Amino acid sequence: MMELHERLSTSRPIAPQTGPDPFADVKNRIHLAVISELGPQLFNTTMEPAALRDRVRDDIRTALDI
Repeated sequence: MMELHERLSTSRPIAPQTGPDPFADVKNRIHLAVISELGPQLFNTTMEPAALRDRVRDDIRTALDI
């Protein structure tokens, strides 16, 4: 199983920003909501990466109320 630090280190690189991010506030609120919802599950080494990714997507959609 992949550890949390391995999951984070294999994520896609973030593109450099050329100016202020107009969505920074929204992204920060969504990030905090997902982390607070998933918290302990992020350290669950038995959870498959695909299942965790699906759960994060679901939580983001819920937070955005899509």
